[in-house]
Amino acid sequence: MPYILTPLTQEYLEPAVALFIENYKQEQEHSPLLPSRVITEPSWIYNALQSKLAYPGVVILEQNNLLAYMVTDDPFQWKGQQAAIVLEYCHSAIVAKKQELYQRMYMYLAQKWANHHIHLHLIRHFAHDTILQETLYLLGFGAILAERLRDCSTVNE
Repeated sequence: MPYILTPLTQEYLEPAVALFIENYKQEQEHSPLLPSRVITEPSWIYNALQSKLAYPGVVILEQNNLLAYMVTDDPFQWKGQQAAIVLEYCHSAIVAKKQELYQRMYMYLAQKWANHHIHLHLIRHFAHDTILQETLYLLGFGAILAERLRDCSTVNE
């Protein structure tokens, strides 16, 4: 069955939130310092995604099941260029087909961004998502900044 790529709209928010929470729980296993607010207050992510619906976004469906979503945050200027950013909670995909799904979503959104003269694309992601890191690398992304969470214990030098 072929994939259907269509804009992210209100009707896809609930399954998108559920998918994000599933992936967030996996990251939380590797990073127990991540707060549980996403899991205990899913309306927080729902409202945050809802506020992005005016910006370019995409979902991938297979037999009416949401497999992945990605939505842009507010475009901005960075070093004199128009930039698009996709925040950590603004994308997610099922693990089994993650690489292919992200490639398809990026191709879809990159065209939308280019049509609006946005040629700098930033995608924030979880630190332990090695499949996505490899996929983004193959798409030509480099790491500008890598952030990690740590507890507040003393750092031995």
